[in-house]
Amino acid sequence: FLNIETPPPPCVPVTAATLTLMTPAPIYTDTLTTFEATLEPEDFTAPYTYTLDFGTGPGDPASGSANPLSGLNTTFTNTGVNTATLALWSCGAEPTALVTAITTVEVLPHPVPPTYGVALTPTLATRSGMPGTQVVYTLTVENTGNITDTVDLSTTGTEAWTTNLVPNVMTLTTGQTAPLTVTVTLEPYATGADSMTITATSRNAPVAAQATLTTTALCVPVAAAPLAILTAAPIYTDTVVVFEATLSPPNFTAPYTYTLDFGNGPSTPVSSSANPLTGLSHTFNATGVQTATLAVWNCGAPPSAAVTATAAVDVLFRPVTVTYGISLTPSLVEQSSMPGAQVVATLIAKNTGNTATVFDFSTTGEESWATTVSPEAWTLNAGETVVLSATVTLDFNVIGTDVVTVTATSRTVPPVAANAVIRTAALPLRRLYLPLILNFD
Repeated sequence: FLNIETPPPPCVPVTAATLTLMTPAPIYTDTLTTFEATLEPEDFTAPYTYTLDFGTGPGDPASGSANPLSGLNTTFTNTGVNTATLALWSCGAEPTALVTAITTVEVLPHPVPPTYGVALTPTLATRSGMPGTQVVYTLTVENTGNITDTVDLSTTGTEAWTTNLVPNVMTLTTGQTAPLTVTVTLEPYATGADSMTITATSRNAPVAAQATLTTTALCVPVAAAPLAILTAAPIYTDTVVVFEATLSPPNFTAPYTYTLDFGNGPSTPVSSSANPLTGLSHTFNATGVQTATLAVWNCGAPPSAAVTATAAVDVLFRPVTVTYGISLTPSLVEQSSMPGAQVVATLIAKNTGNTATVFDFSTTGEESWATTVSPEAWTLNAGETVVLSATVTLDFNVIGTDVVTVTATSRTVPPVAANAVIRTAALPLRRLYLPLILNFD
């Protein structure tokens, strides 16, 4: 028998290939991109050989039999339109007898996650101003995120004085800056310092920035302190004179220190915040024009920098009502002696009035015995005294007691008088009888 071998079927080469992008758009630089190739004719003779080129040159040849050809993956690193090229050959053909399929891919930059950030500069600022004025700060707000953001601006703190923000809300693109004006209005009588915190807060994320502003009120010195006399004239040496001082300007910085000098040197310094300054009083001892001096200083100034004010006070003698008076002491004198003797009683006369007066001194009464007073008249100044001697001469033939009143009388109209009583007793005589002895030698 003749054995005749059946020749193999002829090789059917791949004549066409279609490369399809399987990954849906959008495609980013970090997206794993998948392709699939459909080969024709359907009855091509496997296997085949292929390479892939994603813009960086063909890869190593690979052999396959599947149709469609899947599992073709790459990750593009370049943005823009990239090209994927499939080269395929079969049936022992040379790589130069290629069937190619090309497709393009638009690659986008990878979207960056939105980040929010805000900055506020400077973070610390200090200013000072006079009470009743405005202090202005200028801050800079910056969007440090990568997306447009709306920023709210607010204040916190003691806020002793009125604070105004312009604007209080702003919308900023990425990296954009904008000025923020902060105006602090100091009260008319503001003192000390006030600190506040300015906060810039994102509306879209819990991020914020802060700045601390410290405003100090400058001290307002007392410029004048006129001293007024509240006590109506006439003013005498025993009058309590009341003064009052009104300090200016009205918005001076309290407290202040003051002293008063009424001609005898400055008083001990006193601190006060009152305006007007009241409760100032003094009683002058000297007559004539007297000067009261007020010295006031504040704001840490030394006493030598004090503001002074003076007031002239015309001080008069107090009109005196003339009074008359006389006294005799002791008011009673009791004495005794032998008949025929003289007894002297001593009295003191005093002018108890407030003016010089002439006084007469006299006696009245039983006057059993002669009584004289020396001096009989005397001029006494106010408060002055004189010693009187009242002499009683006892008679030999009279015994018992004699009462005499000594009277001091002024020569004024009407007169004033004072009395003193002198009671004098005569001691009885005693007789002594002696024996008579005769001596006849």
